[in-house]
Amino acid sequence: KSDRHVVQLWVAPEARRHGVGWSLLDAVRAAAVADGATTVSLWVVDGNHAAGDLFVRAGFVRTQERHKLTRDPTQSEERLVLRLA
Repeated sequence: KSDRHVVQLWVAPEARRHGVGWSLLDAVRAAAVADGATTVSLWVVDGNHAAGDLFVRAGFVRTQERHKLTRDPTQSEERLVLRLA
């Protein structure tokens, strides 16, 4: 399959704003490219602006594809995709 999917990316609050998120995304991108993937996708919960902004700055594109969270149907999330090739 040409898509790789990030299931979860989390940085401890005390480590935020120190480049850890960027480093994790760089590692994801490198692994996906090495594996021959053409895209990386992930879901971000609506309202998680810090994560959404990081992903967009890293090149992910908002798809407007949404679904409700199974664990909390009052919340929804959006799929973002990074094109590698």
